[in-house]
Amino acid sequence: MLRRLAKSYRLAERGQYAQAAQSLRETHAAMVQVGDPRADEVALQLREVKAAAPPSAHISRRC
Repeated sequence: MLRRLAKSYRLAERGQYAQAAQSLRETHAAMVQVGDPRADEVALQLREVKAAAPPSAHISRRC
């Protein structure tokens, strides 16, 4: 799961916000499924990526 997080951060740094958001959504779902307490932190990161993304990134604003 840490690899997924690293991938998400790299995508966001490169401006690939839609892909980063999708990766964070998948990571969050996997963490919730196994009961990882860090899932809330991933949800916060997803919100930050969505907030940083320009409207042209076409990211769903739901979380």
